[in-house]
Amino acid sequence: MIYRISNDDDLMSLYFKSSAEEKIKFILEDYSSFLKKTNALMELLKMDVANDRDFRIKRERGPDNIRVMSSEISDTTAQIAISNVMLDDAFESGDIESEIMKTDEPEKYRRKYHRIISMEQDYKIVSNFIDMLPTYDRYLLEKFYEFRENGRYINELSDKVEIDPQSLYKRIGRIKKKVTLSALSRFATKYCQEGQMAG
Repeated sequence: MIYRISNDDDLMSLYFKSSAEEKIKFILEDYSSFLKKTNALMELLKMDVANDRDFRIKRERGPDNIRVMSSEISDTTAQIAISNVMLDDAFESGDIESEIMKTDEPEKYRRKYHRIISMEQDYKIVSNFIDMLPTYDRYLLEKFYEFRENGRYINELSDKVEIDPQSLYKRIGRIKKKVTLSALSRFATKYCQEGQMAG
């Protein structure tokens, strides 16, 4: 399965338009770097919130940096610096509501935030079922991801585990299928309850 994704909105749109089974396959296909992607999505979201908030602060002060609305802080630069600390704390704690309400599009940012959290939860579900695999199956799958992450070929892993490449590739496929079937009911229940979060 190949995903051609050009930006963060494409990634989330593709993921949440996928079926429960496709979501699991999405994670298994990109297991080693999936959390790196969700972390990047969260950082990009934080930047978007900060930029929207800063634009609003400057707009409310007018073109000459004069306060239009009352505030205890008169210097725009100082206010933005303090706001950035508060924004970091909000994302760290998971309580972002007060920060996104300082933007012009709080609902858009709220939706993105909850989608990213949902993707991280999905990864944890899949990860837990990988942890419950029989020991050798788990070892093979983890080694498969490790070798691929380091740009090494399945032939090298084949030599290490002393299984011919074709048989190893088929076995990895069966292990992924086992994880998919195990996790499927939880995904189906979750996304049925959440109305698929489509769109």
